[in-house]
Amino acid sequence: MLKITYISPYFHTISLCVLTLLAAPGCKPETSGAETAAATGAPSGSPTPKPNQPPAKAATSADQAEGAKLHAAIECINGLSNRVAEARREYLKDVDPATGNSKGKQVHLLGLTSILPCARGVKEAGEIKPAIPALDTASAKFVTTIEALEKGWQDLGGYYQKGDYLDDKGKKAAELHPKVMDALKAFGAANEELATTVRTMNRARRVAKLAAREKAEGRKLAVIMDAMMLEAETLIDQAMAKETTAEILDPQIAIVSKLIDELDTYADTHKDEASKFGSLGNIKNYEKTFLAATKVVARKLRAKGTPTGSEFNEITDQYNYLVQNYNH
Repeated sequence: MLKITYISPYFHTISLCVLTLLAAPGCKPETSGAETAAATGAPSGSPTPKPNQPPAKAATSADQAEGAKLHAAIECINGLSNRVAEARREYLKDVDPATGNSKGKQVHLLGLTSILPCARGVKEAGEIKPAIPALDTASAKFVTTIEALEKGWQDLGGYYQKGDYLDDKGKKAAELHPKVMDALKAFGAANEELATTVRTMNRARRVAKLAAREKAEGRKLAVIMDAMMLEAETLIDQAMAKETTAEILDPQIAIVSKLIDELDTYADTHKDEASKFGSLGNIKNYEKTFLAATKVVARKLRAKGTPTGSEFNEITDQYNYLVQNYNH
């Protein structure tokens, strides 16, 4: 199972939390033939459908293609987006956000994670047929904007590393800063577009697969856990929306709370099954701290107050701890 962490909404409007490719928690993502092709560039091995072949064959191929393309997009977001947000945040602590003036002080820019795996993965996934225009286009735009940002970021970082800011008294910083900020803005928009595309496609995919698993396996621990994570994702999406309200959050909080109780009760009464999940104790902890953090915001909204940035960040922090343990 692959799970995306959530990015603070205070980096433009980027926000994302998505599950993909349903598998037993603690396992690696499912790997289909098409996904192998996405990783290696090799053909998937799927036979060419014959004219009278049943539609199910074509549907399976499309499903594999969609899974591979989603996997590549999620790897990009997981690998790059949080680091960009962190680098941006730290940079703006050291300079005037409007002008880039560091007042003669050295600025140490955080390095961006290598974009090569993302670029390669998106290129290979884009070659898989059938095409999925919305996802293929959003993924390609993500790569283009992160490549442009990397170039500007390296130029600005080199300027400070060489000490040029002392020689020209910050003159070039005034030239480079707006270019970097424009690149960050463009990347933020591309990241949001890809996140939205992935979230929409992936949720529909997961709902269908989860229903099929429950029908086949029964409502066992893995199914309950995935249902809880799915609804937790919906809750954090709602909490981070620009126009969120207590009336929006309260029903979803109740849904997640009910699933948390169901998960805990099932785990407590099925010890053998629960013992197969190495991070279950941590999951049971962070599911509750995440829920509690969302309740803090909902209560303040209900009282017509304004939640603070730190209160929203607490939601994302607790959700990401839950995700990290779920992934492992």
